[in-house]
Amino acid sequence: QGARKGEFTTGVPLQAGQRFSFVRATGAGQATHHVRCLPADFPEWTYEKFAPAQQQWYIVVLGQYVIVIDGNGVPVWWFDDPGSPADAKFLENGTFAWVTDRGTPMARYEMRIPNGSLVREMKTVGTMTDGHDLQLLANGNYLLMSYKQRATTVDLTPYGGPNSANVLDAEVQEVTPGGAEVWSWNSAGYVGLEETGHWFDDFVLANPTQFGPGYDIVHINSAEVTSDNSLLISMRHTDGVFNIDRTTKEINWKLGGTPTPESLTVIGDPFGANPFGGQHDARMNPDGTLTVFDNGETRNRPPRAVRYEIDESAGTATYMESVNESAAPGAFCCGSARRSDAGSWVVSWGGGATGGHPVSEFAADGTRTFRITFEIGFTYRAHPVPFGELGAATLRNGMDAQHPR
Repeated sequence: QGARKGEFTTGVPLQAGQRFSFVRATGAGQATHHVRCLPADFPEWTYEKFAPAQQQWYIVVLGQYVIVIDGNGVPVWWFDDPGSPADAKFLENGTFAWVTDRGTPMARYEMRIPNGSLVREMKTVGTMTDGHDLQLLANGNYLLMSYKQRATTVDLTPYGGPNSANVLDAEVQEVTPGGAEVWSWNSAGYVGLEETGHWFDDFVLANPTQFGPGYDIVHINSAEVTSDNSLLISMRHTDGVFNIDRTTKEINWKLGGTPTPESLTVIGDPFGANPFGGQHDARMNPDGTLTVFDNGETRNRPPRAVRYEIDESAGTATYMESVNESAAPGAFCCGSARRSDAGSWVVSWGGGATGGHPVSEFAADGTRTFRITFEIGFTYRAHPVPFGELGAATLRNGMDAQHPR
């Protein structure tokens, strides 16, 4: 209709997922607004804004929904996946990726374009795919992970377990888009049983089949190939982050956990030489620093997002900064910490035994910009998308294709 002034109402019939737009005259010209109908079972959330958001989009998974949220806390795109999705992200090739049917033999990562069309499915070779992480490599291949049962049993009596136990090792595979394995690394022979340490008593021995038919002695939860072609992994049940030579498969260095010859000397961290408690989401940044979501589990302290300067030649990891969230008093599991090139942080504060925790962002000066709290619990990981990488029109058009009027 033509423009009108004053106060009035207009009914617009929409089905879930459908959109309409309207234009509003302003002193500076015109502003276009987009309204989309949420599904009746869409998870509820609370958004608190304190300062301008530092990224354009934030990808989370809540229940069965993969969701893209803008800097005002508004869901702009979503996908309904009944297969218990997790670990959603936006890849450099223009696809969304997340794991579905996790914890089952059908577990796989799906890559979908914004209109919802399935482009590719990726799985590990010869073992069940784990849903903690996937990375798209520069050569077009994918990095995936698995918990793999060791071929021989292990004597766990020195650690309070049985003398003939099945154990699960961490396996990382590089797999081509066509599904062929071209490289792999397995923790057996490189990470000793003694490096599980207190986690035997705190979790492992009481949960012999959580991720498969065996004791989860290392629990890998993130993996990436760094700019120098090494492999960086986080293993929760060692309290350690490991850097691995992709050619020799030997460990270059280790940060945290039980001391080994490869351990870095920690400098300046207020929590000392063994700083992590069941950490997640270890990432090397373009400036060469390392960021980690430190859950603080079993350490009687809240989680934090923490950053270190790594000097491999000197064998040191120097503490640089950390951020905390008052609404996250503890995090038994999960969580992520992503620092932008400009110094801002996006943190998913995990959850688990202590309940749900928010996703929050902090500007480079430490100012909190927003906090999102979810009524149904928490999200495993929050993936930020910088300005300019994914257009709003692309998301809207993709949703319109999924839910045409």
